[in-house]
Amino acid sequence: MSVRVWALLNSKSRRCVERRYKRRRKPGKSQYYVYRPRGDLLVRLSQELGMSQTEVLGEIRALRVRVLRSLGHVVRDNERV
Repeated sequence: MSVRVWALLNSKSRRCVERRYKRRRKPGKSQYYVYRPRGDLLVRLSQELGMSQTEVLGEIRALRVRVLRSLGHVVRDNERV
């Protein structure tokens, strides 16, 4: 199901899903980027996929974990993504 979500995302949303670190990191401290999709994106995807917004949000989170792991990042199961 996450593949359908990926196909419906535009390029800016895809880049945000792939992002792991914040742009400005403090030296010696890693600040992870937490992806929070906009409300209008959730509404659009829920209408196009015929799912509720919470189901779409769950699909996006699962997709993000899969994408980050495929890029070689270590993502723990209890980590906010």
